[in-house]
Amino acid sequence: MSMGRRQAFVRLAMALLVAVAGSPGAPAMADDPAERTLRYSVEYQGRNLGKIEISISRDGEDGEDCLVRSVSRPNPLAAMFLESHTIESRYRMRSGEAVLLSGRELLTKTGEVRRSFEVDHAAGRILFSAGEPAGFDTATRLVADPFPLGLLGAESAEGGRFLSVNPKRARLFEAKGVVEEVVTVPAGTFATLRHDNAAPGNPERILRLWLRQGEDPVPVRIVSGRKGKRTVMELLP
Repeated sequence: MSMGRRQAFVRLAMALLVAVAGSPGAPAMADDPAERTLRYSVEYQGRNLGKIEISISRDGEDGEDCLVRSVSRPNPLAAMFLESHTIESRYRMRSGEAVLLSGRELLTKTGEVRRSFEVDHAAGRILFSAGEPAGFDTATRLVADPFPLGLLGAESAEGGRFLSVNPKRARLFEAKGVVEEVVTVPAGTFATLRHDNAAPGNPERILRLWLRQGEDPVPVRIVSGRKGKRTVMELLP
């Protein structure tokens, strides 16, 4: 596997954090999000790289924190070149909204922390352990990369802006619209709402989510990246 594909898989693993910061206008979140584990197949440029396993659990002494853990599971071929990475995001529930606190990237096998970030809400800054800080204002939502996992409401106001954050960087996206669509993935056929988002000034860099309709709108398909370097994730049974 080329160095470019290796780096792409590491970036993919880094991207799979799940949380939302409670800036004004952030979508509401369930007051008591259910603990669960979801699994997705992963393809990059049409190549099957393995699976991503995402779990949600309560954390913290007071039980107010939630921890979302994403673990990459390379298939046997990819595992010859790639290490499994774990991405964790921590957030706190406040008045029905999820406030992003921090995130980190670890090597799954050893637990070694490679990168991390913390959110300073008072200063409107995201502080990275291995990079320059990123600023944000009250009109911009913060979303830990790259999708809400059904913890969030399905709202995605057209024209809304949000920062997609992982332990390496924060990337700005704009919501472009929502379309009803029926899709078939390994877990089954679902009526969904497709949420289209793109980077300002770079419409080829997209973040597109198909959220299952109903009371539990988990993503059943996610397509992200730019033209020629797209990642596709689909919900597994």
